[in-house]
Amino acid sequence: MTSLNQMQKEILTKKAPKSFERVDKPNFPFEQPHVHFNDAEKSALNIDGTWKHGGKILTNIEKKWLKSHGWEV
Repeated sequence: MTSLNQMQKEILTKKAPKSFERVDKPNFPFEQPHVHFNDAEKSALNIDGTWKHGGKILTNIEKKWLKSHGWEV
């Protein structure tokens, strides 16, 4: 699995799909690492493939990028 910091760097340097906004580390007990999307709902997907909030249909490019970093989709 790729580190969350490395994933965030890819988002900032435009090496990730444009739909990703940021990657967050867990801040509370039982919270998972999650990635935020820049959609209207500001959806966030947990590392296990469940939605933290919002929800959207992931594109093949988004799925490929997440899977390449060890995420479940």
